[in-house]
Amino acid sequence: MEIPLISIIVPCYNVVQYIDECLYSLTNQTLKNIEIICVEDCSTDSTLDKLTKWKDKDTRIRIIKHEENKGIGTARNTGTKAAKAEYVAFVDSDDYVSINKYECLYNLSDNGNADLVASAKYIRHCEKDITITQIPRQVTGIENIRSHVLTHGFSIWNSMIKKSIFFQNDLFFPDRLLYEDAPVSTCLFLCARTIAVYYDEPLHYYRTNPSSITQQKGNLTYFDRLETAIMFYNNTKRLGFYYKYKDEIEYAFFYLFYKNTILYSLKKFNNNPPSKIIKTIPKRYKRVTSVDIKKNHYYRKNKPPFLLYAVAHYPELIKIWILMFKIWKKVTN
Repeated sequence: MEIPLISIIVPCYNVVQYIDECLYSLTNQTLKNIEIICVEDCSTDSTLDKLTKWKDKDTRIRIIKHEENKGIGTARNTGTKAAKAEYVAFVDSDDYVSINKYECLYNLSDNGNADLVASAKYIRHCEKDITITQIPRQVTGIENIRSHVLTHGFSIWNSMIKKSIFFQNDLFFPDRLLYEDAPVSTCLFLCARTIAVYYDEPLHYYRTNPSSITQQKGNLTYFDRLETAIMFYNNTKRLGFYYKYKDEIEYAFFYLFYKNTILYSLKKFNNNPPSKIIKTIPKRYKRVTSVDIKKNHYYRKNKPPFLLYAVAHYPELIKIWILMFKIWKKVTN
């Protein structure tokens, strides 16, 4: 049997309403020599029945069943370790892709010579489709791409990566935590010796799924992002990249751990995030890094709003800060 060129890993949990569209887009790829690894993470709906029907129709589909629910990170690890191809790619089971996605990416790999091939754009598929550009066309050269990805982030499902990079650098997703791609995604770009970027049309359709855990309001697992941000920071040091990209890494850590966690928590908790957690963030941040972020080049270019500090240091007054912020925005606009 011919060895597949790409192993596409699809973590599956309670996605019965989306999985048909996802697997249709994968089984109809113009690049035929692929395998599709569906990791079934103990769904409580009829997702497994759907997967079985698809497997009966297409022998390229493999189903791996977890004995207990372990989350998307572990599901990705399971698929990566079982992959037969040199390259692995990830698709969330409520997303779908263009039928030429993997042919476009593989053609850009120079017959498998590139360690990582990224797609610069994707489409956020919700009420109104929006094209998101993660790597602008003017960002070229491996060092510039690494710096851009560190300071702007990148979605793991918008690329294909040599499987060996995960094993050689012990880069696997954390178990049972949300925001599981934070410790891994950008570190893959640091470890890849050669990177190619597909700048043309978007190839991935990312669905904003209101039923997903990350979209749910008031769920304390939102603060898993604190742990995964620290994992990212520690990985950059363990892998020896910290001092080469110190400014970028310190800004990325501030962005992941501090700025975004606090600001987005307002939305997640209807402007009333849990004070006990919020007030620990500045102290925990300082325990991880002693760097003065105010001197950081990227921070000076993108100063966060005053609300960030007000909420962090005086969370019990959050409603007052939010009201003041709204008034200020109204006056300045």
